[in-house]
Amino acid sequence: MTTTSTISGVTNYVSSADATTSSAYSSLDMDSFLTLFLAQLQNQDPLNPMDATDLSSQLAQYSNVEQLYNVNDNLETLIDSQDSSNTYQVLDMIGKEVEADGDSIYLGSSGTASGGFTIESDADCAAVIYDESGNVVKTIDLGGIEAGNHTFEWDGTAQDGDEMSAGTYTFEVVAEDAAGSTVTAETKIQGIIDKISMDGDEPVLYIGDLALSLSYITEITLAEG
Repeated sequence: MTTTSTISGVTNYVSSADATTSSAYSSLDMDSFLTLFLAQLQNQDPLNPMDATDLSSQLAQYSNVEQLYNVNDNLETLIDSQDSSNTYQVLDMIGKEVEADGDSIYLGSSGTASGGFTIESDADCAAVIYDESGNVVKTIDLGGIEAGNHTFEWDGTAQDGDEMSAGTYTFEVVAEDAAGSTVTAETKIQGIIDKISMDGDEPVLYIGDLALSLSYITEITLAEG
């Protein structure tokens, strides 16, 4: 009968090979498979019923489809569990000192701030601090520095000695070699993580009011106590 032919085609399609099984699995769920199988039994020719071997084979195929769904569900549960575990592990970063790509510097209530930078060759360097309007707040002479990674401290005062309010500032490092040529300086954000937001798809770390994406973090160390 037509129904028997259709069901047989479907079941053969499901069981033909691993790749074919995967394709059938993605397009035919367990309920649909069972519905078609029962329809085949109900519409079979009573004078020529389904062979017992064919019946066993189709039941085995149904079992394979069910197992595939169970495996998929278990994998999804495992992945969700692992993602959740990895997400909450980031909470251990609270109180840690981090370094990240960027040119921001956070001045906290302590009245001090630190920044980092990397220079490609030996140079005389100066850190220039800017407010949110782009005005120069202070220029800090760092002197002659060897090539590599370095940090500097800002005491939170302006060029005239006035104390600046807590908040986020930006900075750049101006560097020149002995010949007076500009040396490239790559700036780095530094600070201690004191808050983490878990609201979005990716945790957001905070140094005071300065927000950092987790993917921007390049180094994590224990804060000096």
